[in-house]
Amino acid sequence: MRQLVCRAGSCAHNTNGHCNARTIEMRNNTGETFCNTYVHEDKYLDDKYAKSPLNAFKVEFGEEGFASPKIVCAVSQCAYNKSFKCKANDVEVDEVHSGDVCNCLRFRQK
Repeated sequence: MRQLVCRAGSCAHNTNGHCNARTIEMRNNTGETFCNTYVHEDKYLDDKYAKSPLNAFKVEFGEEGFASPKIVCAVSQCAYNKSFKCKANDVEVDEVHSGDVCNCLRFRQK
């Protein structure tokens, strides 16, 4: 089972350590691989970005289904990136640092 764990507790998409965004985008900038989907919960207080109970339970990422987030990876240097899709068994996104940066902890150089 491919698990996605998110430690960015202040993210509007985080529900009990799981991401409720439908698509998660990973990028690379100045040597850091980070989650570009992060949005601070205080910036969006309306229902559009309200925390959802969708992923309050563990779900596989990248599988078909409503509650399964997709990971789009634009980090060409990562060994797990296969045609812009993450093929790692598990993905972990760390807590926010340096402003709005949440690193992907599963990044592995090709």
